[in-house]
Amino acid sequence: MEKQKDFKEIVQLFKRRKKTFLVAFFSILSLAILVAYILPPVYVSKSTILIEAQQIPNEYVRTSGSSYVEERLSTITQQILSSSKLMEIINQFNLYPDSRNKSSIEEISEKMRNDIKLETISTFDLSKNTPGMSNSSRSRETTVAFRLAYEGSDPVTVQKVADGLASLYLKENIRTRSERATVTADFLDSQLAEVKKQMDDAADKLSALKSAHMGELPEQNVSVTQAIDRLSRDLDQINAQLRAAQQRKAYLIGQLASVEQYIPDRSPRETEMHPDERLDSLRNELINRQTTFTDKHPDIIRLKREIRELEKQLADARKTGSGTDIRPGKKIVNPAYTNLKTQIETATMEISSLQQQGGQVRSQLNSYQSKLYRAPMIEGDYNRLRTDYENARNKYNDLMNKLMEAKVTQGMEKAQHAERFTIIEPASFPEKPDRPNRLKIILTGLFLSLFGGIVLVAAQESLDQSIKTVDDLTRVAKSPVLSVIPFITNRKQISRSSKKGTPLNPQASAKGTT
Repeated sequence: MEKQKDFKEIVQLFKRRKKTFLVAFFSILSLAILVAYILPPVYVSKSTILIEAQQIPNEYVRTSGSSYVEERLSTITQQILSSSKLMEIINQFNLYPDSRNKSSIEEISEKMRNDIKLETISTFDLSKNTPGMSNSSRSRETTVAFRLAYEGSDPVTVQKVADGLASLYLKENIRTRSERATVTADFLDSQLAEVKKQMDDAADKLSALKSAHMGELPEQNVSVTQAIDRLSRDLDQINAQLRAAQQRKAYLIGQLASVEQYIPDRSPRETEMHPDERLDSLRNELINRQTTFTDKHPDIIRLKREIRELEKQLADARKTGSGTDIRPGKKIVNPAYTNLKTQIETATMEISSLQQQGGQVRSQLNSYQSKLYRAPMIEGDYNRLRTDYENARNKYNDLMNKLMEAKVTQGMEKAQHAERFTIIEPASFPEKPDRPNRLKIILTGLFLSLFGGIVLVAAQESLDQSIKTVDDLTRVAKSPVLSVIPFITNRKQISRSSKKGTPLNPQASAKGTT
């Protein structure tokens, strides 16, 4: 019963406020329909551009032009969406003719920026449509393509502008990458020349230091120490040989003092030989011996001595007037004396040679010892110059490797074997507008008109304080209603009501007691 009562009240309410509801409903619905058909159609044309990786694998050729795709795409977008670039496109396709005479260049450019839409496509977006892709592949989100769209009122112009924007992105990407590769190569080349000069200067200073302090360098300390040890041993050996030679000479001198220089010649052959013939014989023997022995050989020394003595005897005989009448066999040089004399001279020459060798060895030893003493003094300068040279050389090698990579990148960019943009879906002709969605607007207007009519009726009803039902009377009078008398209309009332445009209240009047 309660539900039937509520339903009757709603029906009565609709009957009372039917005009208000219908006015609000049709007003909002008409406005929605008007908006749906007044809004100009907006066409959208899209191009899909693939970010194609370099054709040569990275393990074979590493390029220096790689960077984050999002960063490079953002840079290219900022360049293309600059006011100068956009005005070139606007003038080329005669866009926004109505606004070009009324608005500033910046306002027109901003309007075109709003009409251009850029949407990136990542591996995560592709994985949502690929059920078999692993979670690890999905976690490595990478931009692999992007979608470029342009919207406008003319479908033909929209397609041309979208296609032009896509081509501009491709050209700008090639120009940007080529320019970056060229700038990088030129910069590295200039840096390499500067570092090469620094390395050459450090090498020259290091070479000059090595030349000026040969044997005093830290890495030569071991060889200098070994040379000092070797020279010390050689000097000890020379000193030992010198002492032995001096002792032998002293002994020979003692022996020579006890030997006669001349002895009688008892040889029949020498008795019969004339002094001139003996001189010739000694000279011939000396010549024969010199072909076999050196000048330091005892026999050679002995023969030279005998020749000098015999020549002296002949010279003395000629001065005294005795001519060459020297009787052989009177006295001759004692061979023992000559032998001792020869040995003494040999020992003297050996001592002189050993002393000379000792002096040379001592000089070398002193030189090496002074070098070893001065080595710590130049170690700081040497290490500093060597460090500067090593740092310059390492930097030079590093820059050389980077320059080679930059040259490879430059060549790949010219041959278009590096990373590039490729249009996989060119801008299509929009056959129908993307918006407005007229059906959606009308349905939304229908919903809003129903909602607006109900809200307006509810508001009007809440503001109306007149008594319309028994419950209203009971609530106002705060007393129960005893009886209900139906509302009786006559022709006069009906006529008056139709003239005023207000319907008669069908609800019966009621009387109550308090």
